[in-house]
Amino acid sequence: MKTIKTLITLLTITSFVACQKDALITYKTDATEELRTNKTLLIDNNWVKISEISIINGEKEDIFAFSEECSKDNTLEFKNDGNLIMGEGAMMCDPNGRETTEGNWSVEGADYTKILVTMENYSYQAEITALNELVLVWKFVSPSNPDETIEQVFVKRP
Repeated sequence: MKTIKTLITLLTITSFVACQKDALITYKTDATEELRTNKTLLIDNNWVKISEISIINGEKEDIFAFSEECSKDNTLEFKNDGNLIMGEGAMMCDPNGRETTEGNWSVEGADYTKILVTMENYSYQAEITALNELVLVWKFVSPSNPDETIEQVFVKRP
């Protein structure tokens, strides 16, 4: 049942993102007619992971569905000073472990579509494929397997 709800949520978000022609680079709000940059969208939000797909040789596998329940509410928080906080969410996998892991993020390019993520034991360059006030989608080559691309979908934490 939970898998069906996750699938419906993912399909709804994917449909929403697909309709956003200007999802990358800027987002225009109807109320103020101001443009928001990708940087502002990243740092203004706390993101919760809702999907993770592994792609090897064109074959896709939903690895989120097979993840432990405790990792399905993990979060990302981009700080303006370049710090990146990966959080365990409300359901911690190890009650005695750290609630957060800190690293760094930096921009590769002026449009904020390529982000370099550096953590304690690994780093990767993520390409943002969709970004607006509700959804962040990015993909990157797995630090542990150069033949694997990971695509993750995050939604803004309410």
